[in-house]
Amino acid sequence: MSHADTQIRPVPVLVTNLPQMPGPNKKKRRAVLPRTIVLTAASPVKVLLSQDTSRKIAWVIATGNPVVLCESQSQAEDPANSVATLPNPEGFLLPTGIKFPLDTTELMWVTAQAFPALVSLLIINDGPEY
Repeated sequence: MSHADTQIRPVPVLVTNLPQMPGPNKKKRRAVLPRTIVLTAASPVKVLLSQDTSRKIAWVIATGNPVVLCESQSQAEDPANSVATLPNPEGFLLPTGIKFPLDTTELMWVTAQAFPALVSLLIINDGPEY
């Protein structure tokens, strides 16, 4: 047996879906997404934020009338979120004119106390590296 016969030959490998590793000169982009949601008596409950693992933060502000931020659709549709029971909403009552940060990647819902109510969002996501 020769020395060449005892060497282990490399196995050819094809790598697919390799996650990109940040290099020394790479920077992360930030995607800034503005959005406005209008709540009316005909449509009092809407999705505020979809589930998004790339979201870093979302800033929300209510104008026109206060809104209630909720973790689920059933929570947003709770009768406790009506005008008659304003002191005890089922969720987080966001008064008008207050800028509030939402540090979550989860799904969130919004409903209003009175209509029309506008909810302005500024969503900041991680983008691809460049």
